[in-house]
Formats: sequence, structure tokens, C-alpha cells
Amino acid sequence: MPSPKPKKYPELRKLVAAQLTAELPLVLYRKPGENTVHALMQDSPELLDFPENRSGGFVFVPFPASDSPAVFTRADRYYVSNAPDNSIPVDLSEAEPQNGGRQRHLQMLQTALLSLRTGSLEKVVLGRALSVPMQADLTDSYETLLAKYSQAFCYLWYHPLAGTWMGASPELLLAYADGEIKTSALAGTCAAEGGAEPVWTAKEKREQQIVTDYITNRIRHIGGTPVVGKTTDFRAGNLWHLYTPIKAELSEAYAFELLSALHPTPAVCGIPKGEALRFITKHEGFDRQYYTGYLGDIGLEKSDAFQCYVNLRCMQIRDGKAQIYVGGGITSESRPEDEYEETRAKSRTMLTILKN
Repeated sequence: MPSPKPKKYPELRKLVAAQLTAELPLVLYRKPGENTVHALMQDSPELLDFPENRSGGFVFVPFPASDSPAVFTRADRYYVSNAPDNSIPVDLSEAEPQNGGRQRHLQMLQTALLSLRTGSLEKVVLGRALSVPMQADLTDSYETLLAKYSQAFCYLWYHPLAGTWMGASPELLLAYADGEIKTSALAGTCAAEGGAEPVWTAKEKREQQIVTDYITNRIRHIGGTPVVGKTTDFRAGNLWHLYTPIKAELSEAYAFELLSALHPTPAVCGIPKGEALRFITKHEGFDRQYYTGYLGDIGLEKSDAFQCYVNLRCMQIRDGKAQIYVGGGITSESRPEDEYEETRAKSRTMLTILKN
């Protein structure tokens, strides 16, 4: 288990710049509610596989229907630093998503509703991609992300053979330490409007229950006993979600088995899983790659511990542009116009970063 070296943030920033210039793998991340930025740097450009490698590093796993590889970044050098002290409030007036792709997305949603109302498909999560200019410096953009989203898992990931990604995920997939796993169901979504409390529809409550049932059934399947907490409202930036904490006692081996079994959850794919995957592959029209995959540290804080998050509210940076990925869960009660507006609200998380 590698030991981190403390660095002042300006020093860490110079090391990050040198790593990017040398075109060597790099990960920066900060966990929700914390002030510590972790920096992992690999000293060779090789593409390491996961789960073959899974100790003392960082994993980045794609959505199952993607051809992208599951990548392990080895912590050849591991630094920690206090995050820059410049909290920035989220101002939704700073960014208004483009309307490109609206008609195509609405048509796809109508096709999904037909399948949901006439077949065995119960829920499917459908996404779209927005391409916008990426003019700001990569590290500056990451620092803006840190400043705006203190309660999200904020990361910057680079590998010369697999690309550059940045995101602020609100959703824990699975954490394990000391014989206990922790996870959560996070499915319902609505826009935050000032200080008003969210009002949840039957559709959103049903979505949340689908995800909760899926997770608890997977835990029981491998022999665990899930303990389900109270469902509460959870705010992430400009969005409200329904949040249900879940935990169970498991061994390390079963925790890794559960990590594989959970991905992808109905919150990012659908149910039944196989049918939802087929629908997404046929109709979505783009390769998600690492969007709705998962990522996190393994064997860094403790040799047998890991903490992985779903890759949501994210973007891929390439050729001077940011490809922003957003989506939403569709059930038979969905209204296409409402679902499209939800994707616009979700896109603001990344668009506000690019406006600075």
C-alpha cells in the first residue's frame, strides 16, 4: 500500500503539468465533503488491466456495452494536498445548454415508451451527448469543479491510450472497508429551484424503488443481509435526488464480487438489465465509453479497502472540445418533454465549468 507524500497545492499543480506534458497516466480526485486532493501518477504509459491489477491504485471501468478497456492506474507516485481555498456558488445563469439533438432524443424516448408499454422492459436509461468548445486550461477547469461541487466525487483522469475525462459524480456505487460494504440507491431527479423543497412524482418514487430492490437482491444473492436506511432528499449542485443508504457485512472477496454484480445498476442502465442493454445499444446512437461506468481508489487508504463511484455528470475532453454526457431513466409513466428537460438540467453541471 503506497504512502502519500504531502504537497502544497502550487507544487502539486506543477507536478500535474509535468505529467501531462510527458503524456503519462494521471488521476486527481477529491471525495465528497472532504478537502484533500489525491494525485496518482504512473511512470509508464502502459495500459494496465482491471481486475487483473487491483491494489494500490485507481480503476476506471466503462459501461458494459462499450469497447473501451477497464483501466488500472498504478500509484507509482502518490501525493495529497489541500484543495484550493476558493469555493464558488453554482450560478445556473452562467450556462444554458444547447438544444442540439432535441428532436432525435424525443424520437428515441417515444420508441422507448412503446417498448415499455407493450413489452417486458420495465425501465431503460437513455443518454445523449453534447459537444462544446473546451477553451479553459484543463487544471483550471478541474479547480473550478472542486470549488463548485463540494459534495461530489470530483476527478480528472488522463491516460495517453484511453483519453481524458473529468466529472463530479453524486453517486457512490460501492465502498468497502473493515468487513462492511456501503452503497446507495440514487435514482429520482428533479431540478432545484431556489430554496424550495423537491416534489416527487409516482414515477420518480418508482424509479428509486427499482434501484433499491435491485441492490438489495444482489446483496442477498451473494449471501449478505442488507440494512436499508431511510430515503431522504439529496441535493447535488442544481439537482435534487432521492437517496437511500444501504449497507451489509461482507468479506473482501464477496465485496469485489458485489462490485461486479451491481454494475450497471438500473439507475444507469435499466431493468431487466439484458433487455435494457440491448435497447441502449440499438437506439442510443453513441458509444458511452466511460460514461455510466465506475471509478475509484483501490488499496490506497487500506490494503483491502476500495471506494467506487458511478461516472455521472462527466465529460470527455479531446481535440479542443468537451463531450458532455447526460441521461435519464425512462419508465412507462415518463413524459418525453420532461425527460429531455431533465437532461438539460443535468448538463449544466459540466457547462458551468466550461463557462469559467
